[in-house]
Amino acid sequence: MHEELADRDDVVILAVNGGQDTAEVAQKYWDKSGFDFPAVMDLDGQKADIAKALGVMAFPTNLVIGPDGKVRFASVGFNEPVIRKYLGL
Repeated sequence: MHEELADRDDVVILAVNGGQDTAEVAQKYWDKSGFDFPAVMDLDGQKADIAKALGVMAFPTNLVIGPDGKVRFASVGFNEPVIRKYLGL
């Protein structure tokens, strides 16, 4: 989806590593998987600011956040058809 949406300026795909991995472990996984969209580390997992602010209770969680900063959709696991719906695709 990142490649498909890369030219749009109204959609950002961002990964947040919420596990207990070190940055090095996360980077190796990212490189091995071939991901090319941005990622940030949430170093304390569910206790950290990013996960807490977004109400994340389990990993992986996928969120669609509107331009107003409000969560429009949340699911545990990847549900591409529903995510596409919320993105208007």
